[in-house]
Amino acid sequence: MGAVSRRRLGKAALVALAASVIVTLVGCIFLFVRARSASASNSDMTYTNMDYTAHIQSNGDLKVTEYVTVKLKDRGRTWRQLFQHFTLDSTQANDITDISVSSVTDNKVYSEKSYSDTDTNRISTVTWDSEAANSWYIAKTTSGGTPYGDYHSSEDAPAVSAPGSTPLTTEVELGWNIPVTTSGEYTYKLEMTFKNAVSQYKDAAKFQWSVIDDKNSLPVKHVQGHFYFPEGTAKSWAWYHFEGKSAKHRGEDNSLVFTAENVHPYQYLDIVAMYQNPHAECRRISDSSTVRQTISRETNSENRYNENRRREAVLTLVMLGAAAVLAVFLSLACVIAAFITFRKNRYTPTGDYYRDLPPVSPSLAARIYDDLADYTGESAKGKTRSRQVSALMLSLVSKKAIAVYPGTPSVYANLDLGTASNADIAQAFAGNEKSAAKGTFTFHLLPAATDPDSTAWASLNLSKTENALLKILYKASKKLRTDTFSSGELKAAISAHDVDNGTLRRFNSSLTSEYASARIKSTGGTAGLAALCIILGLAGFIEIFVLSQLFAPFAYYVVAGMVSLFFAVFAYQYGNIRKPTQKGEGYLRQIEGLRNYLRDFSNFKDRSVEDMVLWDRYLVYAAAFGMTEAVLRQLRDEISAFTSSGQLSDAAAMDAISTRWLWMPGYAWYGYYGGGSSGTMFGGQGAPDMSGFANDLGSAGFGGLGDFASAFGDSLGSVGDTISDAIQTIDSTSGSGSSGFGSGGWSSGGFSGGGGFGGGGGGGGGGSFGGR
Repeated sequence: MGAVSRRRLGKAALVALAASVIVTLVGCIFLFVRARSASASNSDMTYTNMDYTAHIQSNGDLKVTEYVTVKLKDRGRTWRQLFQHFTLDSTQANDITDISVSSVTDNKVYSEKSYSDTDTNRISTVTWDSEAANSWYIAKTTSGGTPYGDYHSSEDAPAVSAPGSTPLTTEVELGWNIPVTTSGEYTYKLEMTFKNAVSQYKDAAKFQWSVIDDKNSLPVKHVQGHFYFPEGTAKSWAWYHFEGKSAKHRGEDNSLVFTAENVHPYQYLDIVAMYQNPHAECRRISDSSTVRQTISRETNSENRYNENRRREAVLTLVMLGAAAVLAVFLSLACVIAAFITFRKNRYTPTGDYYRDLPPVSPSLAARIYDDLADYTGESAKGKTRSRQVSALMLSLVSKKAIAVYPGTPSVYANLDLGTASNADIAQAFAGNEKSAAKGTFTFHLLPAATDPDSTAWASLNLSKTENALLKILYKASKKLRTDTFSSGELKAAISAHDVDNGTLRRFNSSLTSEYASARIKSTGGTAGLAALCIILGLAGFIEIFVLSQLFAPFAYYVVAGMVSLFFAVFAYQYGNIRKPTQKGEGYLRQIEGLRNYLRDFSNFKDRSVEDMVLWDRYLVYAAAFGMTEAVLRQLRDEISAFTSSGQLSDAAAMDAISTRWLWMPGYAWYGYYGGGSSGTMFGGQGAPDMSGFANDLGSAGFGGLGDFASAFGDSLGSVGDTISDAIQTIDSTSGSGSSGFGSGGWSSGGFSGGGGFGGGGGGGGGGSFGGR
């Protein structure tokens, strides 16, 4: 055998692939649930588009026109009323007038009504369309946003106060009443004038306007806005406050044009602007200057924001590179360590044949065979415990402690099973083949096994595990008050705890202690490999479950984590093998040799009688190796030839009357022992228990797994764009921001190129949206 075990390699790869795929799927489900709970697609109401136009008047008013497209989901109850909330402020916009609302979808102009006439708590759904639909209202609201009465400008508008003074505020709701609907997408046109939104300073007129404020709980998919300065404006500055994907530029007459994508709930969008116009006649006047202070404040704010963006871009590149380098380096280290560890610790099969029986119990032989299979990358047929019990049971039969016959005890009611001849058994069994076909057979305790304290019991020369199993059968016979009982009665006695748990635990303990005391493998030798694999595995978990939520593109980290997990599991599966001790290597060679002998020469052709009289002990170890079926098929065919030729007498040569039935042709009983389909008495299927009994993921916007899969593909395909954007961000944000006095009168405040920055909310208007 070469330095690499191909079987072990393939097995390790399959296990690693299965483990990494399962963990990745769990991670994707986790990310799906996390992202969907915060996704815009999970909201019952969404602004899919908002077209916002504002004309600044010479008197400081702001004439606003909005086209809003609203998507309403089926929420289990109807929709009847949509609204926007605004804050009227004595130091900013203090009043709202000239309101009009119309449905672009239905081409209907809504009429004004009192809020009390359109209260959804007062008017039923049945009469809503006839009493309230196709109208709008303006109402005062509590601090919590609950409307409680009509708003009247003359009575409720806060009086204009100087900039910087303590503001007086009134919260209002502009609502429009739609025909009853369960779901749909509708577009509306809103027009209104916000009074006194602009303040006049000595050197410029100034305002800060909140298109969307940080109290808004609805997602807005797309915003496009246009602010127009008064005619005659000579010079202007403007800044765009928005932390998200956005763009801005100057339009005709130096107007402000901006866009925003995926405005999340509670995310603000503000415009700060100053302009110099000789025709300005604002009511709110300050005798102080503001241009230099505002430019300085906004420039510093933008610089801080750009510095944060630059750090984030650098971190993005570092994380992308680190994830790749870590995955490649640690994976390579783990694989190399695995091959070195395996080569150093492996047992190298000799390919020899070993005819003699190994000096270990059948149960220990089953465990050593597992070790042999592990070293060679093979798979042992059947579960270890099933093979151990099967081999021990056959060993008790071979040593004439018990006899086992096909069928139920009633078949042999008139026989003494301890002394019955072949002819007696054949005659009793004739016509009862169906009983054996059902998988039922009879246990009979022979005289040597009827008293654990007798010399006959001691003369059986049983191993510790054989002795423990025989005591289970002995205890069962005492509870059943008979030395002859069926396999079904044995199972029932164990399940009903007629055999005490102490006896069962001692049997299990004997199996464990037997292997431990044999010291087949040395301790240690794999600590370095285990440490590397644990580190790589943890890195994979962190990439899938943590980094995918913090850095873009999220799919990149999921895939990197999957690769890391694959190589961590692969390396550990392949290389995690302990070197056999000197004694263990001797046992392994004997077990390998006997396995080779049984596998390659189990047809027993051209064999001597000496080989054949040992067949029952071979069968014991064949059961331990999970090879019972293959051996029995050949023995069944050959035993008749030996008998007919006179080389093998009836019972004397076999010296195992209790096992004659095992090779009787035509009965597929052998699956019961050692890897067959019908299970085993202990440890098989149905047997009694004897054990003792923050990134592109958040903005993906999806509602189902199909959307998530699409978002995953888009994210994975955006790796190149992410790297390019990060490099561009680093380049564009290098150096300090300008002062705002550049060519043409605007530079940093020039509203040209790039997107917004997180300059803080708090502007006038304060738009937030909702529906009932």
